[in-house]
Amino acid sequence: MKYQTLFPLLKKSLFIFILSFSMLIFTLPASTFAQSNNNVISVTNYYVSPTGNDLNPGTLDQPFATIQKAANVAKEGSTIYIRGGVYNQKVRVAHSGASDAPITFQNYQDEKVILDGSKVKLEDDGLFTIEDKNYIQVKGLEFRNLKSTKVSETPIGIYITGTGSYIDIRNNYIHHIEANVKNGNAHGIAVYGTSSSAQNNLNHIVIDNNEVANLKLGLSEAIAVNGNVDSFEVTNNKVHDNNNIGIVLIGHEEVSPVASLDQARNGVVRNNIVHHNSSINNTSYNEYSADGIYVDGGKEIIIEQNQSYENDLGIEVASEHAGKSASQITVRDNTISNNIMSGIAIGGYDSQ
Repeated sequence: MKYQTLFPLLKKSLFIFILSFSMLIFTLPASTFAQSNNNVISVTNYYVSPTGNDLNPGTLDQPFATIQKAANVAKEGSTIYIRGGVYNQKVRVAHSGASDAPITFQNYQDEKVILDGSKVKLEDDGLFTIEDKNYIQVKGLEFRNLKSTKVSETPIGIYITGTGSYIDIRNNYIHHIEANVKNGNAHGIAVYGTSSSAQNNLNHIVIDNNEVANLKLGLSEAIAVNGNVDSFEVTNNKVHDNNNIGIVLIGHEEVSPVASLDQARNGVVRNNIVHHNSSINNTSYNEYSADGIYVDGGKEIIIEQNQSYENDLGIEVASEHAGKSASQITVRDNTISNNIMSGIAIGGYDSQ
């Protein structure tokens, strides 16, 4: 009889407890769960629109107004979707991604996104700057109209510098970046490894399927990989109608303070179409000296399956610094035609 009376009481108590706990759950504020869901969404994706506001949460319905705001709040795994329109602003990447969770900047669906430099202040950076960052992707954007009339200023479309790894630049269109002064400098895409460390350099850099065109480069180049950069790919790009060199891989310019590391190396330049690059109307040269593809002091580089035509020179391997060299360069299976001065050139420059 004792057990028969005890179990009904336990069952009744348990039923009351479960009912009370259930009521507690269902009476919690809805914002508790909504906030949790919002946190998950905000970590993953952000949206930017010319009609947005940086006080917004950065959702599709309430986007930010500036790409920089999204860059500032992005975390590992974030994708920043940029709605179509013209953005008169520069961007500096604020955080790194991770190996399985890169930070991605890209256009939303097929919308046309333009970063226009005509109203921004020129400083020691580019329209889009990646400095000392890892696991960053930039895809499907257009960069234009960053121009200077001062030798002390260097307009750059996309600028990668310092240290960093696994940086992908894909499917972008860069045009009308201009150094409008004698002996000035400009780049479409510049990769400058400034580190003094063999381990902590710029590495695993991919520049793929971009169009870089109609640049006024002064003394510089449309796509440049320079200094302490170890492992890179320049592939499937269209580089054309620029007034100096199309693609260059550089060493010995003291970009890295350590001479033994100051060479772009372990790279592949493959399947690019490079044409109509000439310095004859470049006020810094006024001669036919622009290569389609140029190794200037780089090492351990393969150049293959490219088309280089109607430039001043097709492909050149040399070093412009006395006592320095380009080494372990393979040039194979390229189509080189109708270049003004030479198809393939090998040699050096300074005697002092």
